Amino acid sequence: MHGVAFIKKDIEALIEDFYRVTGIRVAFISHDQSLWIEYPREKSLFCSILRKNPEFEEQCRLCDKKAFDISYNSETLYIYECHAGLIEAVSPIFHEGKLLGYMMLGQTLDRIPNTELWERISLKYNDYIIDLNELEQAFYKLKCFDGEVLRSAARIMDISAKYIHSSKMVKLTESQYIERIRIFIENNHSRNISINDLSNYMNLSISHISHIIKANFNKCFTEYLLDRRIEKAKELLEYSNSKVKDISLKVGIPEQNYFSRVFKKSTGISPTEFRTLNKK
Repeated sequence: MHGVAFIKKDIEALIEDFYRVTGIRVAFISHDQSLWIEYPREKSLFCSILRKNPEFEEQCRLCDKKAFDISYNSETLYIYECHAGLIEAVSPIFHEGKLLGYMMLGQTLDRIPNTELWERISLKYNDYIIDLNELEQAFYKLKCFDGEVLRSAARIMDISAKYIHSSKMVKLTESQYIERIRIFIENNHSRNISINDLSNYMNLSISHISHIIKANFNKCFTEYLLDRRIEKAKELLEYSNSKVKDISLKVGIPEQNYFSRVFKKSTGISPTEFRTLNKK
């Protein structure tokens, strides 16, 4: 499994510039098809209404996956009408045959919304529990562009995807990040942190970080974080006079009863018993 690192602020600036020039929503997608950056952050009202329905949301995911796979296999820009009747486009980003990610634009129409078009695409929603009156109002608010303008924007996006690669805003990295993970946990174990925080800190996808931790520690992130908190608690119990409730706070477990349970599960004895046996 290859890793992917990216310079978030540079890609954010690029896609914001793209939107300001074209007015078309655009996103940067990771190599594992998860959303990393989008602009604007809010989806169109039309898509937001559709995605309230879990079944339709799943169809959106499958439609996106199909587009990513087609773009990946062809290694070219792919322009298409999505399952909801909107126009979208995907450009893959490669380095020496390995996928780095995608750029994607969409949530727009290639003509002015009208009654005939609404009647055609609204047939797609008959099998879902969706407020069609609300959806129709959102339909007439969708952004629309001439088909040739959309194709031009898609080609510019494709060039932007190549620029992201050539300027090394995103790149492969096979080196291990163990030391950085350890430093992050050491400096932040007292806070309410998640794997999302570690992902942002390291500029790596969550799936790749999970792979690194599992491969090197044979644990998931949550288990590894808890282990480090318990080890830190042992040090404080041995070398400080802090109360157990204060130690639990210092290691990032604010609920003392829960701290005592997980400590005993890990060591076989309670924090108080551990201190009695090991106090320096």
